[in-house]
Amino acid sequence: MTACLILFLLLVPPNTQSRQGQNPAGQSQQHEAVSSQQNLGLSHSVYAPDHQAQQEKTTQGEYDPYSDRLYRWYLRATVIGVFVGFIGISALIWQNTITRKAANAAKESADAVVNSERAWVMADLHWGAGEGTGHIRHITKGSGENQTGVHLMLVCTNQGRTPGWIDEIKARIEIVTRPSPTPDIDSMEVIRNEPAPLGVNGRLQPDPDFSLICAGWDEADKMILVSGVVKYRDAFGGDRKTFFGYVINPDCELQRIAGFPEYNKNT
Repeated sequence: MTACLILFLLLVPPNTQSRQGQNPAGQSQQHEAVSSQQNLGLSHSVYAPDHQAQQEKTTQGEYDPYSDRLYRWYLRATVIGVFVGFIGISALIWQNTITRKAANAAKESADAVVNSERAWVMADLHWGAGEGTGHIRHITKGSGENQTGVHLMLVCTNQGRTPGWIDEIKARIEIVTRPSPTPDIDSMEVIRNEPAPLGVNGRLQPDPDFSLICAGWDEADKMILVSGVVKYRDAFGGDRKTFFGYVINPDCELQRIAGFPEYNKNT
């Protein structure tokens, strides 16, 4: 028993000293860790106020346009200016439309006055003197070519309120299945090209009489068409035209062509 106690006492001091020798190292590490944390906290506590102050300083240094009264008034003035400009442009468009309508109305009124006072030449086609109704000539030339000829007279009168001057009369005859939509002035023969006065309610004297010839003979499925134009002028201007178009029916009567208004009109 005594030997065991002595042995225990001998063994205890070295363990205590070992633990005491290890504790300083552990305590040193723990102290360093605590010191590091303290230093980190200290540096963070020192840095945080400076960083926050810098952010506040930056925030205070930024320009906020919405808090600027002058800028807000500028925006309002801009919006008002755009709105007023839009109204101004709309007013100009409306005024231009009204002006155009007024100009068109004035032109139509002036044209109506001119049309009521200008010369209106009418042209009526008749059989020529001595050629009576039914006198269509069928001709066969020496070459064997067949031709159709007529002798006609044109009566021109002025139904307007202003004297006019007839400058030219042209006409043509053709045998067709169906007429073209408009008369071909360039292919017409000149019947008269001397200027002739035509008074109010007057009649061109003497009445132009003329002969026309075209290729071919009239057939059952074709028509004989006579068309022409009278060019004249009056006190209100020139380049006026009266068109006339007639067909010769199977009874050899002259009739105004129907369904083709371009052949019988005044300009």
